[in-house]
Amino acid sequence: MHPIIWTWGPFTIYSWGFALSLAVLSGLLLTQRLGRREGLSPDQVAGLALVLVIAGLLGARLFHVLFFEWDWYQAHPWDIIRINRPGLVFQGGLLLGLGAGFWYTRHWPVSFWRLADTVTPAVVWGYSLVRIGCYFNGCCYGKPTEAAWGVVFPALPGVVRHPTQLYLAFGAGLLFLYLLWKYNRRSFEGQIFLSYLLAYSGLRIGIEFWRENPLFWGPLTLAQVVGLLVLAVAGWEYIRRSRRRSGACKK
Repeated sequence: MHPIIWTWGPFTIYSWGFALSLAVLSGLLLTQRLGRREGLSPDQVAGLALVLVIAGLLGARLFHVLFFEWDWYQAHPWDIIRINRPGLVFQGGLLLGLGAGFWYTRHWPVSFWRLADTVTPAVVWGYSLVRIGCYFNGCCYGKPTEAAWGVVFPALPGVVRHPTQLYLAFGAGLLFLYLLWKYNRRSFEGQIFLSYLLAYSGLRIGIEFWRENPLFWGPLTLAQVVGLLVLAVAGWEYIRRSRRRSGACKK
């Protein structure tokens, strides 16, 4: 593991922070490129990106606080805003980022669904990069395994584990390529975004079986419970919107 990439005097570049910065910058450039086709200016996209990043980090932290270490943060509330303390849950960031993005763009001359399609490829690309950052940071590791590709993480020396960060990064990378290919071939607004929700939720539910996370409800982790809920809602909306599109084409 290489949690620290470079140190010079008081300045330190951490692998996870570097991956996040690279994800934001490259995602911004990609969204600006796609946004031009939808009539969005670079300034509009930059403003939206800032809102999504802030809301995403806040939601990811609050999700962790509420569902994983509530007792600790009750006794140490200032630790919630300490950026050097680990503890972020992607699904919390996704949910709050979605709400903040909807609020921020409600007066734009672009439908929410079209905008969601425009932003989604960058979100998936960024997620893949950040998961690679998780691997180098040595966090978000998997359960013990005897597989040849198992990895020993510094937090738990002597135990070979699934590199679930790389599983998620690879899966997200493939999903990114598919969504980018599908972008100009979508048959209704929201198809890219809803396809992402369905594919990512399925991916996360599956990989959670190899990931070291506490159980939340019966044999399921919190990520799996949230994933099942997202699958149900996104699946229903996907069918509804695709049928509406099919009905409109027949008229």
